[in-house]
Amino acid sequence: MVEELLRQDQGSAADQGRVAVEDAEIGGVPIRAGEFVLAPLRAGNHDRGRFPEPDLVDLSRTPGHLTFGHGPHHCLGAALARTELQVGITALLAAAPRLRLAVPFEELAWRPMPPG
Repeated sequence: MVEELLRQDQGSAADQGRVAVEDAEIGGVPIRAGEFVLAPLRAGNHDRGRFPEPDLVDLSRTPGHLTFGHGPHHCLGAALARTELQVGITALLAAAPRLRLAVPFEELAWRPMPPG
């Protein structure tokens, strides 16, 4: 569950700036070696090729998001953030075991945090 929530909304995640090391093409746009490229993590986490119905919160979805970056640029605080979210959800459900939705599930809409 935590991984899907992280994939859906990374309000504090910064986009990743990179310099192309070789000529490439992304989405039909040529990129030359040495050019700066801004890679928005939110776009990767909502790629329809990787995540069918990417705007749908699917708690059974196979994890594999870019919320904390990737490779040498992976967030040092990722484990702490995951743990905080897991502990927070567990504590909420323990404190309010009868917690239920106030409206039918179908009426809910995900409202992502604005970029900050």
